[in-house]
Amino acid sequence: MHSSVNGFVTELFYENRLNSKEHLDKQQVIAAKYVGAGFYLEEVEHRGNTNPPTKEENKVVEIVERLTRGDVHFINVNNYQER
Repeated sequence: MHSSVNGFVTELFYENRLNSKEHLDKQQVIAAKYVGAGFYLEEVEHRGNTNPPTKEENKVVEIVERLTRGDVHFINVNNYQER
């Protein structure tokens, strides 16, 4: 797991006992909206959300579609750019 994600996860859930492997810090997403590695905040209005599908579900679908539509690249652990 990338260290920028690992730090958050290990602090909250593993009492700082989970370690990241250094070579995973090379991984990153190359996209118009999500660049680099780590967490991104996507705010969703919560008023009046009583019927499915929720706005949160729609936001997750939007993010997945954005990241899998074919024009997003990433750098893997070998520092090689892939689609």
